[in-house]
Parts: sequence; C-alpha cells; structure tokens
Amino acid sequence: MEVRFIVMLAALHGFIATAASALGSHLLAPRLSAQGGALFAQAATYQFFHALAMLGTAFVAARVAGEWPGRAAFAFFIGTLLFSGTLYMRALMGPGSLGPFHWLTPVGGLCLMAGWAMLAVAGARIGGRQR
Repeated sequence: MEVRFIVMLAALHGFIATAASALGSHLLAPRLSAQGGALFAQAATYQFFHALAMLGTAFVAARVAGEWPGRAAFAFFIGTLLFSGTLYMRALMGPGSLGPFHWLTPVGGLCLMAGWAMLAVAGARIGGRQR
C-alpha cells in the first residue's frame, strides 16, 4: 500500500472519529442510554487511536521496504471499520442490534491486534544507525 494512500485512510478515520466524538457528545448524548453513550465514546476513541496508528504505519512504510507496513495499515483500517463500526451501531440501535453479525466486533478487535503485530514486524526491519 502506498504511503500517501495510508495517510489518506488515516486522515479519513481521524476525521470520522472527530466528527463522531462531537456528534456523540452534543447531538446524541441526550438520546443515548448511559451504556450507549459509553459504547459510542469507546468507538470514537478506538477509531481515533487507530487513525494515529495508521499514520504511524505511513512513516514506517517510508523507511521499510516490503509489505508489512501496508499490511498493518490494512489491518488497522478493516479492524477499525469492524470494531468501531459495530460499536457505533450497537450504541445507536441497542443491544442485540447486530443479530447474527455479533461476531464482527471481536473480529475487528483481532484485526486491530494483528495490525499492531504487523507494525512490530515492520519496525524490526528498520535499519539501525551505523556508528
């Protein structure tokens, strides 16, 4: 995955997370239950942190040859869509709203963890300083 594409995806997630946070705390706060509000806030927080993680993969991708940074960025992107996306849905639509797709949330979490593992592999491939 190209560095500029990773940065664009990271920026998209950061934008959505910022908008969702504002939406959740201003417009939706009076309409959500306490549990729904907490889920919405958690979704925005995870989305924002993983937007930053994707941005970090772009910096690693600029220094490391190979596919590991791109794979990590892809895992962060898909993981955020699944994890945060399903939390947003559950917050807005209530418990059980995912029906037979309740398994998407933990799969998203596993994708996020895989992204961190792949970023670690990519980081291990960064050349050290020569003395």
